[in-house]
Amino acid sequence: AVAWGPIVIAIEMGDTSFRYQNSDQLSSRPVYKMVIASQTESSDSDTIFEAIDRCNQVAHDFISRLMCFARAERHGCEAIDANSFYIEAIGPIGDLFYGVMLEFSTHDLVNYSVNPDVWL
Repeated sequence: AVAWGPIVIAIEMGDTSFRYQNSDQLSSRPVYKMVIASQTESSDSDTIFEAIDRCNQVAHDFISRLMCFARAERHGCEAIDANSFYIEAIGPIGDLFYGVMLEFSTHDLVNYSVNPDVWL
């Protein structure tokens, strides 16, 4: 069976990095990733590059939509770090799927409150 059009797979990484945002407050930066892949008909390099190009366009559409939500402060997207978007070509996955991995992160300020029951 051949998949018609790209598929999207959200990946729950659980990865978080930390940084000082503008050197005034520590922030956590949870990482979000999704695979956008399209099945090729063969291992022919032309069909592989066409699939990657199609998936790259879908990734750009995702970025545009997320940034529209961020600008409108909708769906929690206002925390998206606009400087964190990264697109990487991937494949083959499974039965000749090629595409891209879209990665981005959010920035949430870290609460410095300490639980006194844990730290005496």
